[in-house]
Amino acid sequence: YYTTPTDAVGRLTAGPIAQGEPITSGRIVGPSLLASANLDEPNLVAAIVRLADRAYLSLARPGDHVDILAADSQTIGDFERDQKSAADEPTLPQATTLAKGARVLAIPGNDPASGLGAAVGLQSQNTESVVVLAVNPETAAALAGASTRYRLSMVVTPSQATGSY
Repeated sequence: YYTTPTDAVGRLTAGPIAQGEPITSGRIVGPSLLASANLDEPNLVAAIVRLADRAYLSLARPGDHVDILAADSQTIGDFERDQKSAADEPTLPQATTLAKGARVLAIPGNDPASGLGAAVGLQSQNTESVVVLAVNPETAAALAGASTRYRLSMVVTPSQATGSY
């Protein structure tokens, strides 16, 4: 909690605050997700990534490092069809790693009360499978492009950053 109203002056709220409502740190957005994460890497951006399945989000917490993988939806469909019809074992579809060791900044859908989804411009119904990652601008562009065609999945990696964002 902030102890005086002046403590919150000039701060951005994560959503509307009713008169008399206590102002907690969860209701105030810091200077930016990137600044509050105390990242060692310069030039990182916050990328919003929509995953293929909400279940991936239960694996990670803010601060964790993850890899983001992309698999072609068509290839997955072909694999499932081939698996049902082939007598011999089909070749597994391969995924491509788009982001390696990216730091999780936020998982908006996991804490709707925080208002973080609104703070990053997402409506509550659109945050179900969303994770916000710190990545370099090139990786952010690759993630954005891939999300329109590929099924994105997330793998939690060891806590120590590999230096590859």
